[in-house]
Amino acid sequence: MRTQPIAGTALSSFVRATAVATLGTVGRPPAAAHTATPARVAARRLSGAAALLATTALTDSAIEHYRGSFHNKAMILPLVVAAETLGVSLHGTADRHGGPSATRNLGHALAAATGVIGTGFHLYNITKRPGGWSWINLFYAAPLGAPAALSLAGALGGVAERLRDTDRKVWFGLLRGKLICVSSPSGYSGPPARRR
Repeated sequence: MRTQPIAGTALSSFVRATAVATLGTVGRPPAAAHTATPARVAARRLSGAAALLATTALTDSAIEHYRGSFHNKAMILPLVVAAETLGVSLHGTADRHGGPSATRNLGHALAAATGVIGTGFHLYNITKRPGGWSWINLFYAAPLGAPAALSLAGALGGVAERLRDTDRKVWFGLLRGKLICVSSPSGYSGPPARRR
């Protein structure tokens, strides 16, 4: 019985995020043919990867938090934020104007922050169980990889927005392509932390 309001909230968040992101591009001039640089193509692909991760985070959060009967009222937040991240990531995938969007930046930053906070909640859930920090609690308590996936979706979307800003080719003293290659293995730490 509670699934209809929760599904409605997640769906309305997705629709709102997509509408706001779309309205942010209404006044922009159409992209010229020469704006399809390799960096902008890569940005659109990274937005697609962020959308895929947001979809998995939304699905996983919906199933697992429903199984937990939404015991904590904050358990609705990952559904709303993942749906919003899915909307802005899909908009980033479809956006051919080329430039970065403040709306998408805000959406991806919200996803990254929500994932970090969710990881903190899940760590707290593990440590408060009888036995504390143990393999059995790591396996049966709240998974650490689920909120990490939402953070990674936010990070990928944020990197995609930085790539759209083609003026800066060097980030933190490294070429942007090398920096992305060096930092991408950190995303592999999330799936092993996920149980089942």
